[in-house]
Amino acid sequence: MRAALSRALSVLASLAVVQAKNSCLDPNNSDYRCGAAIVAKEQSTLSLVGCGLTDDDFDDLEVCTTVGSQLQNPSVEQLDLYNNTLTTLPGEFFQSSTSWTSLNFSYNNLTTLPEEVFQPLSALTNLSLWSNQLTTLPEGIFLSLTSLELLNLFENKLTSLPEGIFGSLASLIELSVGANDLTMLPEDIFASLTSVTHLRIQDNPLLTLPEGIFRSMTSLTTMTISTTSLTTLPEEIFQYLTSLSTLWIRDNDSLMALPEGIFQSLTSLAILNLSTNNLVALPEKIFQHLTSLEYLWIRNNDLTTLPEGIFTSLTSLIQIDVNGNPNLECLPPTPEAMTEVIGYTGVTDVCGCELSDGTSPCGQDLACSPGPEGYTCGNTSLASLAPTPSPAPVMEAQTCSNGLAGYEKSGACCSVGCGTCGGEGCSQLGQGAESCCTSNIIAAGEPCSEKGAAPCIMDTGVESCCTSNIIAAGEPCSEKGAAPCVMDPDSRI
Repeated sequence: MRAALSRALSVLASLAVVQAKNSCLDPNNSDYRCGAAIVAKEQSTLSLVGCGLTDDDFDDLEVCTTVGSQLQNPSVEQLDLYNNTLTTLPGEFFQSSTSWTSLNFSYNNLTTLPEEVFQPLSALTNLSLWSNQLTTLPEGIFLSLTSLELLNLFENKLTSLPEGIFGSLASLIELSVGANDLTMLPEDIFASLTSVTHLRIQDNPLLTLPEGIFRSMTSLTTMTISTTSLTTLPEEIFQYLTSLSTLWIRDNDSLMALPEGIFQSLTSLAILNLSTNNLVALPEKIFQHLTSLEYLWIRNNDLTTLPEGIFTSLTSLIQIDVNGNPNLECLPPTPEAMTEVIGYTGVTDVCGCELSDGTSPCGQDLACSPGPEGYTCGNTSLASLAPTPSPAPVMEAQTCSNGLAGYEKSGACCSVGCGTCGGEGCSQLGQGAESCCTSNIIAAGEPCSEKGAAPCIMDTGVESCCTSNIIAAGEPCSEKGAAPCVMDPDSRI
């Protein structure tokens, strides 16, 4: 140990006679980072972060990066050149220092890289070229990096990728090519990446994706396909991704539809984010095989209806977010085990042609037609299609314990001809009526509409007849304190 340290200090002494342009590379400067500090602190990283290095410093930088090898210190294996101003690297840059396992060139100004620059680095496991100005990459640039596990090409200006560029990266686990200028990807671009678990291709103006592009990525667990120009996706594109647990397909402004069978193989999927697209409808069986799904986010789309059975198979669902669909009229039945619905306020309970209170979602004037993507309301009068309903049974008027005229049953006071809650003029003995009256509001003797609206009065007879989550329907209160009231659409019921 003492002999190794002596040998290291001898090397440093020989380097000290050289005066570098940059203070981080100058052995005679207090900011020197290339040797003494590493030996003294036994650091594993040679950090040249924020040193302001330029292409003019290459000779001194090569001497600096060679120090780790000359010191024969196996613990120095990571080179961090984050936040400098390098525009390229010499092809022979790593010829004298081949033992690096991690290289970070993020936040430089790299515009080109020689094809042979990484050839000596067979031990490299981590390479970050994040946030540079690269427009192209040579097809063989990663050919020797057979041990590489993480490759970050995020936020460059790449317009295309050679089909064989990742061909030798069989050990790769994480790959990011997001935030570039890619409009297409070759179908076999990921063919060798059988070990990749995380793939990010978001923030590219992709116009299409080949159906078989992910067929070899059977280890994939997390994928992001967001902020693209995609208009649709092939139905079989995720066919082989049975290990996928997290999938983000969001912020795609041109994406208006998805095939019904697109998620049929994703039996391990736990998180699915379809937010902020332009989806106008979803097929009834699109989620049929997602029995492991826990979180489903479909917020900020253009959905108006949802098929009645669309959530039936989601037995593991914990949360669904439908917020930001301003025209969504209904929410289909959700699994009983689900604990949270975000954005539920303002939509009815189900998307069939019969709501939970027995009324039609289309009202009394329009015919309701069920379909695979939810109900539709036609121009034909519903009355002309439906049989004449049987008259309600007539019961003798009574006086309830709350003083109202009506028939008292199951804790509710209803006027003659009224059934259970949802009928005409019901009140819960002065403690609230039906779904449209709460607190000290009682029904005024008229039926609730299909939207839960009915004239409500205060049982104290005061003029302000609407309170809590009840809002006035736009008509003035009478001298008896009665006025039509409706449920507040912004309140959580």
